[in-house]
Amino acid sequence: MGIEKEIPPQSPEKKRKSESGGLVYFIEEVAKPGEEGAMKIGYSATPPRRRQLLQTGNSQRLVIWGTVPGTKEDEARLHGHLREDWIHLEWFRLTPQVEANVRMCLRVGSVPGELLLGQEVGSHANDGYVAVQALLRGSSPGEE
Repeated sequence: MGIEKEIPPQSPEKKRKSESGGLVYFIEEVAKPGEEGAMKIGYSATPPRRRQLLQTGNSQRLVIWGTVPGTKEDEARLHGHLREDWIHLEWFRLTPQVEANVRMCLRVGSVPGELLLGQEVGSHANDGYVAVQALLRGSSPGEE
């Protein structure tokens, strides 16, 4: 006869907090010249802390592109949509399709119901490119 513990159900308040308090984040692993970059698409309540923890075990510089309010389901939907660029776990090759979808999420401030497919990427490939590159250099768009 073993002792069984009854696990109390999650309170509605805690459940709402976990569903609404998280962020879908986009962290780039900055590649060395001539190498392909990678993008981590994850879910966390504290993306800066998550980046810091990831950086400890990574020899490449990690940069947060941004975050949007979301759920684990939003994160999973993005992962599924970008599966052809999947590397390992939550890491994706930084292809034009991955970049365009990340930029779209950041532009609209959420993970939209409709994500970009390969043929639609061309028209969005440069959305925000100048702003992101300026951010990586530490300047503002137009200061160049």
